[in-house]
Amino acid sequence: MRERDLVYWKSLMDGHARCGEIELAKCPKGMLFRGLCLIDGFSKSGKVDEARKVFDMMPSRNLVSWNAMINGYMKLCDFDSARGLFDQMEMRNVVAWNSMIAGYELNDRFREAMEMFETMVNSGPKATHATLMRALSAASGSGLLSKGRWLHSYLFDNRFEIDGVFDTDRDVLEVWVILT
Repeated sequence: MRERDLVYWKSLMDGHARCGEIELAKCPKGMLFRGLCLIDGFSKSGKVDEARKVFDMMPSRNLVSWNAMINGYMKLCDFDSARGLFDQMEMRNVVAWNSMIAGYELNDRFREAMEMFETMVNSGPKATHATLMRALSAASGSGLLSKGRWLHSYLFDNRFEIDGVFDTDRDVLEVWVILT
């Protein structure tokens, strides 16, 4: 390889970070994504404490670094740390909300997923199809008919379109079958 580009450095750093070789995971000065690469690598290898050290040392953080830490905590079922970090975020986008909702839903914490979804609907950004898929799964997993009804109304009140990725009629029907 003649020229070492961004993909090269990201791959090299990610591999070393996953192996816990932090000293080898350094990249040339000026690479703004070094902290994110380390956070991502440590989180994916289950070393969220190491990822947090890097996160805390970063002079500035963006939404990607915050979401990487939240996902790392959720993968280890450290819900309190994930929620604490989420609550500290000055600005939250739909990806941050989806990280929390999906983290709860994937770990069978359906009520928390639905509560987070309801909070997002009332105060956060507009839900995406990815958000709604997790919310539908959480509603069916929770077994709460009232949550299913509320979600059904939300889907139709906001006119979510069928686009091949999200089949509103089929998915809502599955929730109703499970809940009733």
